[in-house]
Amino acid sequence: MDDTLLVRVKKIAAACRQNTSYNLFSVLGIETKEVLICRVLEDLLNPRGQHGMGSVYLELFLKEVLHWQAVNSDVVKHAVVTAEYLIDEDRRIDLVIETAGQFLPVEVKILAGEQKAQCLDYYRFSRAKDPQTKVIYLTRFGTMPSAYSLSDGTERVPEADLICISFKEHIIHWLEQCRNVSREEMKPLLTQFIDTIRTITGITRENMTDMTAQEIAGSADSLRAAMQIADSLNLAKKQVLRSVMEEFVTQMKPLEQKYHLEREQNIGWYGYETQVDTFYDHAYTTYPGINYIVKDAVMIRTYQLWLRIEVDNRLFAGFCVFDPASSSKEGLGNQVDDYDQETRNCVEQILKVAKADQSAWWAVWRYLPTGSVKESSEVPDFKAMNDAAIQLADEKVRKKFVAESVKRIEESLLSLVRH
Repeated sequence: MDDTLLVRVKKIAAACRQNTSYNLFSVLGIETKEVLICRVLEDLLNPRGQHGMGSVYLELFLKEVLHWQAVNSDVVKHAVVTAEYLIDEDRRIDLVIETAGQFLPVEVKILAGEQKAQCLDYYRFSRAKDPQTKVIYLTRFGTMPSAYSLSDGTERVPEADLICISFKEHIIHWLEQCRNVSREEMKPLLTQFIDTIRTITGITRENMTDMTAQEIAGSADSLRAAMQIADSLNLAKKQVLRSVMEEFVTQMKPLEQKYHLEREQNIGWYGYETQVDTFYDHAYTTYPGINYIVKDAVMIRTYQLWLRIEVDNRLFAGFCVFDPASSSKEGLGNQVDDYDQETRNCVEQILKVAKADQSAWWAVWRYLPTGSVKESSEVPDFKAMNDAAIQLADEKVRKKFVAESVKRIEESLLSLVRH
């Protein structure tokens, strides 16, 4: 055959993309915006939502997704549904459903990484309001949260008090049930939202996968080539991610001199050199990154202020506080997660940041290359391998991308250092 297997598969992918129908949610880029997904879910679940269906959708959710045996319609119609519910330490639960005496927290994870003890914090807060509550953990495929999110080292969310549900199975099924009972004007919108969820979970790629499988199965040579490609795929992705990190090391050198940064390599805290090796071997991230000590930052105790470039699925950079004199299960040194007032005062004397900027151990952080905290398709996701990540396999694109990201680091982060 004139075409190689890769060329033929590329043609299949192009044809499938051309057959995609117009979808308003896709036009708005909602697939990469978890906050917007939660807002749509919040309105659908809200008995007073703009859908005009009262508590019907919420009742279906309680029955079809959470499998409540008895749902009191009179109680449910008075339920309060809140997106980004504010709790202690400025943390926000993605969705909360409150009925008479019941408090149901829903944590939604599509692409975002986990935060330390996140589920445990939500569990503690919710249990204080409703001793019988369970944490509902909604992900694309119904995966369990990691110990990093479930525990703080002394306490852990009991498995019996955790309900894992998926967009792929539970939410699509629920939305289809909602569509079946909806007014006619709501049905097209629900259909488009279902299609969007299918895109998020990869279901829309099933046709392309079937066609590709048929192409591969068409000959022994194609099957042999596909097996070789499959064996090499994770290695190829690791090589791309490593190349991106190495390009950052190279292009950050002028900023090292200009802002008195020192590349930290003695401790090697979650350094990309080792963490990339296992990044694609697990469902969870291994947080590969690059650490720079801000030498001009005079910190309290034995603390250091670090500028860190990190991949938590998506690429970002930020300032954080590290204690090289402490220890953890990772070895020498440990991150400072919870800033006491003295630490916060110290950070705020060095950086133009406020308490609201802090997230976990980050004093402040920004996605790359956008320099924003807002989710965007421009930010490469190295776990999902979105298009922004795939393009970085091209050396010219990679160099240009890193140059733009380094510029954003200087503009949106290093500009925060007080002089």
